[in-house]
Amino acid sequence: RYGPIQSQLVVRRLSDSLAAVDLTQVEVLQVSEAQFAIILPGCDRALAVQLGNQIVRSAGELLSPVCIAGNTPHSVSVGVATVPQPSKNFGAAELAEPAARCLAAAQRAGGNAMKSIGVY
Repeated sequence: RYGPIQSQLVVRRLSDSLAAVDLTQVEVLQVSEAQFAIILPGCDRALAVQLGNQIVRSAGELLSPVCIAGNTPHSVSVGVATVPQPSKNFGAAELAEPAARCLAAAQRAGGNAMKSIGVY
């Protein structure tokens, strides 16, 4: 579990790791004590999956300072949901539930995993 200072550090480190991505309005949000959401408007599934895998691969580098400070073991699970051709009235919140299902599947796989779904 992360305290407020550790959570802010995770958000900052995730944001920094995505800084090189050529997308506008990338946003990292804390969803719960140990869960974070990354919102990537205009991101296609291939890039979202690539970024999810990058986060899983670099988990040790991203989280070690945070977890060492809290003496907590860590793993990273990523759930990705995308919509290829959103309608004009499509709300991004409609991707939260499929992303959560993918996250749960990645966690059931033992952590340090990424699962994705395309919503049509």
